[in-house]
Amino acid sequence: MTSLLKAIGFVIGFGTPFLFVYLAVRSLLSDVWKLALLTELPGRRMAGSVITTVWAIVVFLISIAALGPKRGNAVFFVVFATVPALAWHTLRFWAWWRDHADTREDALEVAIERSRRRNEPEPLPSQRLPWKDYVFDVEVARRRALYEPPPI
Repeated sequence: MTSLLKAIGFVIGFGTPFLFVYLAVRSLLSDVWKLALLTELPGRRMAGSVITTVWAIVVFLISIAALGPKRGNAVFFVVFATVPALAWHTLRFWAWWRDHADTREDALEVAIERSRRRNEPEPLPSQRLPWKDYVFDVEVARRRALYEPPPI
């Protein structure tokens, strides 16, 4: 039994730092940029900042409880590695839940058009969860609806 516990401890001891480094790099490369681009979306700006702040406080308090106040660098690393991803996914689900079915259909048309251009798998009309760029697709659909071509 002790060898099993040692193996589990070894996996946790060496796997956790790699997990947090992966999350930090992924967060810097994708989620931080997505959260920064929310400043261009008037309807999502306030919700994005509130969700990010709430997740930052929660993760900070959990990290302080788990790691202790003497390991401040580790606490801030955990916060910066996990909060942008948590905030982005929460905002995406919140937007999906709050939007009407017509808005989702318009965003789906934009997503299907983009996925066909990129030769990616298309989102399905029957899916129950949002795709990765749902928030931006809603904004593209909104701007398309507002567009009026100039007179000739």
